[in-house]
Amino acid sequence: MELRHLSGFVAVAEELHFGRAANRLHVSQPAVSRLVRTLEKELGVALLDRSTHHVELTPAGLAFLTEVRAVLDQVEVAGRAARQAAAAVPIPLRIGFTECTEELLPRALRIFRRQLPKVSLDLRQIDRDAQVQSLVEGELDVVMRRIPIEHTTLKTELVMKEPMVVALPARHPLAERPRLSFAALAGARFVLLPRAVYPKAFDRLRILCEHAGFVPEVAEEASSLTSVTVLVAAGVGVAIVPASISARFNLDDIVYRPLENPTPTLPVMVCWRRSDGSPALHRFLDAVRTLRPASVGEEHLSEVAVPAPAVMVGG
Repeated sequence: MELRHLSGFVAVAEELHFGRAANRLHVSQPAVSRLVRTLEKELGVALLDRSTHHVELTPAGLAFLTEVRAVLDQVEVAGRAARQAAAAVPIPLRIGFTECTEELLPRALRIFRRQLPKVSLDLRQIDRDAQVQSLVEGELDVVMRRIPIEHTTLKTELVMKEPMVVALPARHPLAERPRLSFAALAGARFVLLPRAVYPKAFDRLRILCEHAGFVPEVAEEASSLTSVTVLVAAGVGVAIVPASISARFNLDDIVYRPLENPTPTLPVMVCWRRSDGSPALHRFLDAVRTLRPASVGEEHLSEVAVPAPAVMVGG
């Protein structure tokens, strides 16, 4: 079994057409057919159902495709490592993050750079939906985000659960209190992220308010946490935001107060390709894990159940 057999099979499995697979590989269609037949003969199973009009994967072919992709990904990683060593030029670690995690990333990077000071960093603030495709296609090595990724080739790990706080205009009557409950927010007007973009954040905030005996009145919707804090500072309303936001937006016109009964939390996730064995990536993951409080433990996403009071915000 050779890599060309595996690459030929993946091309046919993804295109479901021998002609298109041949064009993609820049070989003849009979050559692609021979590659797949040789592979099936060696494995002793049919990987494809062929007819005059269409090509489909068999159950064996579907299972084989998942593993072959992982093998080819690892071959690419190995080749990249070899090229890096040959050129003696460090390949940058490409890190994606969202607005909601940019306060936590510098702490991890300080630890990482102490261990690998010569590895260059390529930091990209990227939309949460684009993160998945960028990881799968190898354009990013790792991302920090708030919402888990469900994909067979990716792994997601919980780093921490960050508490949420109330952001209030400095002259708001509730700003004089040191702590606030959700019940105290009854009658306040809220600045929210739009439900169409952040349905979980919107719905869970509404549930928390309803448990406290009121329905939140929406003063304004904002497209980002930056916009949320600007509107709060302008006196438009109050907002529920991650505690780390207070360090970035420490303005005279806005105050932050802890929430209690209950205190909602916001997960911080780190995601990467399962097949990626890059030493730099795994050093970065180790650095991120040092941020994890002891109370979180070594939980993997599949074992983490985010409680109902948790509020998902952003990516």
